[in-house]
Amino acid sequence: MNFFKKCRERGSLNLELALMIGLLVIAAVVSLIFLGGRISNSFLAAGGSLPEISLLSLDGESGDGAGGTGGGGESVIGATGFGPGGHYTSNSAPEPVETDWTFTDNGDGTWTASQYNGTATVISVPPQHNGGDVTKIYITGFKAVIPTTITGIYLPNTVTTIGNYAFRECSSLTSVNIPNTVTTIGNNAFVDCSSLPSIAIPDSVTSIGSGAFQSCSKISTIEIPNGVTTINTYTFASCLTLTSVKIPDTVTTIQQNAFGFCKALSSITIPDGVTTIDEYCFSTCTALTSITLPSSITSIGDCAFIASGLTTINLSPNLKTLGNYSFEDCTGLKEIIIPSGVTTIGERAFVGCSNLTSINIPDTVTTINSYAFANCVSLAAITIPSSVKIIDKGVFVSCSKLKVVNIPSGVTTINSYAFESCQSLTSVNISSSVTSIGWGAFYDDTNLTVSRPAAKTDWTASYLGCKAVTTY
Repeated sequence: MNFFKKCRERGSLNLELALMIGLLVIAAVVSLIFLGGRISNSFLAAGGSLPEISLLSLDGESGDGAGGTGGGGESVIGATGFGPGGHYTSNSAPEPVETDWTFTDNGDGTWTASQYNGTATVISVPPQHNGGDVTKIYITGFKAVIPTTITGIYLPNTVTTIGNYAFRECSSLTSVNIPNTVTTIGNNAFVDCSSLPSIAIPDSVTSIGSGAFQSCSKISTIEIPNGVTTINTYTFASCLTLTSVKIPDTVTTIQQNAFGFCKALSSITIPDGVTTIDEYCFSTCTALTSITLPSSITSIGDCAFIASGLTTINLSPNLKTLGNYSFEDCTGLKEIIIPSGVTTIGERAFVGCSNLTSINIPDTVTTINSYAFANCVSLAAITIPSSVKIIDKGVFVSCSKLKVVNIPSGVTTINSYAFESCQSLTSVNISSSVTSIGWGAFYDDTNLTVSRPAAKTDWTASYLGCKAVTTY
């Protein structure tokens, strides 16, 4: 019995000893991990470097570039980047597979990546080919360099040009890095990249081509870098969720349809130095309720703000021309002051501005083109300056609340349908300077009494439907 008792006591001591040793081992391991992390961080901060670790891909093969074309064989660049030049800075950039690409010789020792032929969905462009840097992503014609199945792409810092149509219709693309070596983004480079949520354009870029980001329907903000001088045609057109744009002071030209159909765009500042708001520039920007134009603006092009959400606009004091259809169907616009210096109001410039109640026309205006204020159903009064010689066809047609019109002595011609269907108009005095009135000029003005010179007897068809015509 004593023997068995001693064995039990000895076994208990051994178990206690084993537990104590185990706890000491665990404590030592934790200390090593903690101290090791601190030592490695201090070492790196002091300028040291750790040896690059070759990460294993899912199929167990070393991530050395072999088989990195998609599926389970895709490998990832380690913490120190790719290649001796450190071409990639992202830790998640997949290793480029040179054999997956077609290259075009630039003739100067450099190469263009002209087509991706692999099967991966996240890819890296090789920084070099046959001993020369890859400097361009480009293909001639309309075919995209990158297939539509690609979701992410990494560009090396050897690239200086993203060429025309490079990523056209890459509808699955959600991320792309543009290195700060890129100076040019070509025409339609990212057109119809409908899944791309954001894009960071580096300060190195000085040229953004026509339609470069057209129909990138998920991009919400854009910051255009300093150095860009021109926003080309359709550059950001139909970016449906774009809410704000930062335009640098270096920009002097905003071309046709640059932001057309950006329905969510609510904030934009035009820098001083821009002289023209070109055709369709902000057309159908329905969330854009106000905009201040700098004093450098001298011309507003045709359809520049057509069907936009403007309720107020401050026009440049140096404005000379309002183009055709420039504010057509701006149904929220209530008041507008046309600055002195404007000489021409374009055809249909304010047609369909159904809430416009007040407009000031300066005495510098000599021409109001046809249908300029047609269907402005809330406009109650208008003063036409003496500088105007011709009241053109349909200028005030269907202005149903218009009650007062003063036709100055300098007017010589009132063209057809000029005041048709102005049912609230009660009286108009026609000056003796008027020598021509077109057919139906006051047609269907059922409450109108017209006073005209007695010598003018050939105007009967001009007053069909009027309440009365008197002579003086």
